[in-house]
Amino acid sequence: MHHAKNGADGGAPTRPEAAITVVQNMKRQILGLVATLIFVAGCSGQSGKEYLGKWENVKNPKDQVEVVRNGDNFLLRATRANFFTGKVETQSVPATLKDGGLQMEGGMGTVTLAVDHSNGHLVGGGLEYKRPN
Repeated sequence: MHHAKNGADGGAPTRPEAAITVVQNMKRQILGLVATLIFVAGCSGQSGKEYLGKWENVKNPKDQVEVVRNGDNFLLRATRANFFTGKVETQSVPATLKDGGLQMEGGMGTVTLAVDHSNGHLVGGGLEYKRPN
């Protein structure tokens, strides 16, 4: 009776071949996990990137906001006419990224701004801004 060796002729793999296959699969999984972690870490460092830049009020283009990084947080630099004097002024308001929105503390409480992905506008607190043309 003829006995064929397993693995070499397409039959079931031998124990060393099976171990090599398991190690190769584990290496692929580990490399995939490392690549995923690097991607996630890279993206998390850019959190809030969609808010950065200049915005103008859709109803009053002279009412403008610029969002800039301030360390791990943000500053909103609002340029608009003073309600009492009419003089154009710029005020900076600190903001933090929380639950995907920019949150600011003000005299009227907390205001959260978010990008409306249907039109790309920055909305919240009864305000709506768009990117200037």
